[in-house]
Amino acid sequence: MRLPARERFKGSDLDTNQKLLTENDKRFYYTPTSTDAVQLTILQQTVEIDNDYAFVLNLPSVAEAKNITFVISVKQTGNAVTLTDFKTSGFSDSVDWGGDYTLDTADDSITLRSDGRSWSVVSNDIA
Repeated sequence: MRLPARERFKGSDLDTNQKLLTENDKRFYYTPTSTDAVQLTILQQTVEIDNDYAFVLNLPSVAEAKNITFVISVKQTGNAVTLTDFKTSGFSDSVDWGGDYTLDTADDSITLRSDGRSWSVVSNDIA
């Protein structure tokens, strides 16, 4: 007997254990405690940063993030968060990478989407 296929909900993904991820699972609130670089994963799709320190935020590999949209924002004016793409052997893995992007003013945000080969800016609300 065949079991019915699991319905895939709009805006959701399945994790590696085939469990449905909710929007809360994909939301990442980050308050840095140092200036160390931070590497995002494909699960961290909505990122809100309390920019107490200046640091570099690396997007995941463009190929791994295929068809995923990321929204990155900072809460306050002050320390710069530099958004860059994933580096492989010192080179960008995104074709025609247009960044790096600096978010340093309250409510700065950028929305990027991966097509598996390059990052496209969907929305750029950086002051």
